[in-house]
Amino acid sequence: MQARFRAAFALPLEKLKEINVWTKANEGFLLDNTGTNDGPEKTGVPSEDFFSAISVVGTFIFSAEKDNPATIEGFIDALKNRGLGEFNEKARILLQDIDIPYKRVEYARQKALALRSVVPTLEGVSCVCDLRAVFRRYPSVSNRDDERGDVKVLLGFEPI
Repeated sequence: MQARFRAAFALPLEKLKEINVWTKANEGFLLDNTGTNDGPEKTGVPSEDFFSAISVVGTFIFSAEKDNPATIEGFIDALKNRGLGEFNEKARILLQDIDIPYKRVEYARQKALALRSVVPTLEGVSCVCDLRAVFRRYPSVSNRDDERGDVKVLLGFEPI
């Protein structure tokens, strides 16, 4: 992770601003891989460096928790704890005004889990329509007591 973050923060400030603008216009690409994948072309940043920066943004977005939204200050503190504190100005530029509602972030996270889960299927039916349920949390022995109620919260369905 540190190498990828260092590669992203090695970009000039102007390129980080361009990636920030592209990210805000294409948040679906980060959340559920929808939208266009034209970031490197639009920003003029080589693909490897562009996706290093997108990795930083994704880490920031998905660091949000139910009662603890992602903040730039919190992210900068995390960078400092990982020995990357010298990049706080560049992090601010890259993440400025990126504010995706927690519910969208959580849905994207849980949707990814649901779509990768193995689910038993029925045989001998005339018509098959596989809909995967997306819950706030999936049952796990690692769930804390205060998270167990979230297992019952249905966020939506995704067709497969």
